[in-house]
Amino acid sequence: MEDDVKFRFLLEEKGLLQIYMKARKIPESKFNWISSLGVFFAIFIIEYFSFSDEESLRTQVEDYLWMGFTVSFTLIGLLIAGFTIFSTVGKPELFLAMAEVKEPRTGLPKLKYNYFIFIRVFCNYFSFLIVLLFLGMISGKNGFIENAFDFLYPDTNAIEWYYKLCSVLVVGIFYVMVVQLKSFVFNIYHSVMTSLVWHANFGIKGNHES
Repeated sequence: MEDDVKFRFLLEEKGLLQIYMKARKIPESKFNWISSLGVFFAIFIIEYFSFSDEESLRTQVEDYLWMGFTVSFTLIGLLIAGFTIFSTVGKPELFLAMAEVKEPRTGLPKLKYNYFIFIRVFCNYFSFLIVLLFLGMISGKNGFIENAFDFLYPDTNAIEWYYKLCSVLVVGIFYVMVVQLKSFVFNIYHSVMTSLVWHANFGIKGNHES
């Protein structure tokens, strides 16, 4: 009963959205921020000086959307596998010990800190898939976007700028998703190493004492 009261804080979150909102408070690494801004800027410059026609730009966007959707859908499988590894590789005693240790930057229990990063990356990829699906639905030939631009901005090249900005958005966000895998992979590695260290210091020691 004492342990139940002691670790009741592990049950504070009542839904995935609540977990995600707390996970957003975990700061991103400086490398992720700086490199992502650099990629967005580079892609914007490339698209700004691009003189492709509307058909070529539409095809380019469709290719980016398809590539991003396919790769992201595949990576979600990797994320689920990694989450499964982290959830099963450790013993309950290890997880309870991690729950008592605070992560210094956020004040979160180390256990929640690791799980929150997993869930944040998963939710970001899932959201990215929804954005890609939505853009794919409205950005096709004679689709909603083209008809809307033809109605609102006839005899202009506004639709070309839409496709250019769409390319910047899709490729830039896709890069952000890729660099987030860096933190995800490190968490998998660190969880396995933590489990081994815990076993070496407590599991083997306990066997010698018994």
